[in-house]
Amino acid sequence: QCQQILKKFRQYPALLRPPDETIQLRHLRLVLQRTSRDVFTDRAIDALCMPFLEASEKADGATPIPLEPFVRSIFAARPASAPNSVAGADDDVEAVRVRKLTGELVLSLGAQSVKGMDVRGLKQEVMRELQAAKFDLKLIVNGRPLNDLAELIEPLISKGEALEVMLLLQDLPVLDEDLDHLEQLDALTRMINCHVTDKQLEGLVIFRRLLSSERNPPIEQV
Repeated sequence: QCQQILKKFRQYPALLRPPDETIQLRHLRLVLQRTSRDVFTDRAIDALCMPFLEASEKADGATPIPLEPFVRSIFAARPASAPNSVAGADDDVEAVRVRKLTGELVLSLGAQSVKGMDVRGLKQEVMRELQAAKFDLKLIVNGRPLNDLAELIEPLISKGEALEVMLLLQDLPVLDEDLDHLEQLDALTRMINCHVTDKQLEGLVIFRRLLSSERNPPIEQV
């Protein structure tokens, strides 16, 4: 995955400055978001770039970022102190690690704990650990967002290796009262896919109202 992303960048040699292959932040953002806008949000990219900035430096679009160290830092397994929830006595083999973008370990689960667990269950475990009711949680494995809440965790685990899961915290979606709901379908979709029940219900009710319109219900758009 790391080499694939580096290869993606090297398709645009004009963006890289020799000899150290630095890239301006604006160009870094552009290429990453072409790879996956869901994973590499502006907020996520800013957080990932922080270790490469001087303490007093304020990042702007022209800030140079060292390409290969940056990309490798995304996939590096970083040691961290154990969080409150770790593999129990019966879970002799660590199966899943959930980390923030900074590399901080949030949650560690053993093989017994993840038996039969789906994405929804893992999100609930993370939410309990962080008490993150005010945020929408996005879990990412090998650059792929785990959007299907019913997807099982066990098949994602390679034999002999713990599954590394990246955690992205996003503000809960909020609708603009001055805009038509049809103009806010992305926000509505995020609402029904988030882990907060009240937000899910709010989004589902609005979708139902849109589809039950007597005149030209927007079936294709929805």
